Amino acid sequence: MELIASGLNLRPIAALCLAGAALVLSVFLSCPADAAAGRITIVSGGGPRSAIFIEHYRLKKGRRPAIIVLRAPRKSGARLRRSLGLEEMARSSGAILVYPEPQSGRWAEASSAEPNHDTHFVRDLIAKLISHGIANPAKIFLVGIGSGGALALRLACEGKPKFAGVAVVAASLPAGLAASCVPPGPIPLLLIGAAEPPAANHEGKEGVPREKSELLSVENTIGLFAKAAGCSEGVMTTALPDKYLRAGARAFRDKLNNCAVPVEAVRIEGGSHMASNVHEEAGQGAGLSYIGVNGAKLVWDFFRSLGG
Repeated sequence: MELIASGLNLRPIAALCLAGAALVLSVFLSCPADAAAGRITIVSGGGPRSAIFIEHYRLKKGRRPAIIVLRAPRKSGARLRRSLGLEEMARSSGAILVYPEPQSGRWAEASSAEPNHDTHFVRDLIAKLISHGIANPAKIFLVGIGSGGALALRLACEGKPKFAGVAVVAASLPAGLAASCVPPGPIPLLLIGAAEPPAANHEGKEGVPREKSELLSVENTIGLFAKAAGCSEGVMTTALPDKYLRAGARAFRDKLNNCAVPVEAVRIEGGSHMASNVHEEAGQGAGLSYIGVNGAKLVWDFFRSLGG
């Protein structure tokens, strides 16, 4: 099946592997018994945009949970996938993983409320995956890293589509979006990074940085989503279990109280080496494993608790 007329160039990966074809979806991995990877292309904003697509096709076909991963700049798709480690964890669930590719290796500036071609691309991509019976619209999960995290938070603020869960690493909301970030309903959110514990004030718009600052604090970012989730005052802080920690690391989970959905932050002690500006990632800073915790397991366990 070739879906060109509707704007999605995609064939079942299993069929491509068996036939050895690579015209529309270029398979770049060998095809094991239960999974394959390829690149899909759609038309968005008047031009072609691509994404890496991972499918565990040994399971019965049908609508599956989809995890959309917005990578940081300067991190190639293959390197990112190795550093994330999400694919092995998602294997048993049958979830598909989709890695949208930024144009020219960078996401568009996310700090303005003006229309953004990258947000349109991500929405268009998800809509195609849903319309062609690939993704379950009730189980769309979003991961953002660095400036990909800023983009993920913008999408979550806008509430289109409705995400089943959002996880963000080494990023917070751009200050320019604070006034317009009004999630239409509760959105499960996990922030991972070096941060102070969030205070019990969930108004979210107080303490917005001055004009020279680029990012909201984690506290104020969390506050916007806590308000939408109806959280009460107070935060429960617990030490992160050893199963998530790498040698010598210490981290804490701050979970806001009585929320309709989970709203949490994981802060890593001594994590100040993480980029304080979402535009400054490089090298290993674009992955989930460099920050002293097993970020992939944190993200996956968070999504799994939500039906991922």
